[in-house]
Amino acid sequence: MEYTKIFVYFVKNYNVKITKEQIIEIAGKYTYKKDFKEKEPKIYNFVRNKHWLREICGEMKRTDANFKTKQECMEVALKYTKKIEFIKNESKYYQYSKRKGWLDDITAHMKKSIIWNDSRLEEIKIEASKYRNKTDFRKHLPNHHFAAKRYGLINQLTYECPAKK
Repeated sequence: MEYTKIFVYFVKNYNVKITKEQIIEIAGKYTYKKDFKEKEPKIYNFVRNKHWLREICGEMKRTDANFKTKQECMEVALKYTKKIEFIKNESKYYQYSKRKGWLDDITAHMKKSIIWNDSRLEEIKIEASKYRNKTDFRKHLPNHHFAAKRYGLINQLTYECPAKK
C-alpha cells in the first residue's frame, strides 16, 4: 500500500496501521464534524493535513453558529446601543447576521455613526481654527483630525489661535 493510504498512530505505545477506507468507516460513525474532531483528534488531524476533510467529512453536519435564528441575533443585539460595542462583544452574532443579511434589521435601534457632510466639514475648519497647530488639533479632537485627513482637508486648515505667552 502507498504511504498516503496508511496512517500510523500510537495507541498505548502500540503502532496501529489504518487505511483510508478504515478512516472513512470510523468517521461514518459520527453525525457531526465536531464530534469526529473531539473523539478522534489524531485521525481528524491526519485527515485535515492530507486535505481529505471534504471527502471524508463532506456528509457530516456542522454544529456551529448556523443554528442561530434571526430572533436570537435580535435579542443579543438589543443589549447594545452602539454597533461597535455589538461587534466587539458579540462578533459571532454580528458576523452571522451580516452573512445572513439581517444586520440592518437587528441594528436599526443602534445609534448611527457621524456622517461627515459639507456642514460637518465646515465645523472641522472652525474647530481647527481654535488650535495653534495640527498637533494640538489632533490631541484635543482626534475624530475631527481623522476626518480632515480622510477628506483631504488637513493641509487646507488654518490654525489662527495665537500662541500662549
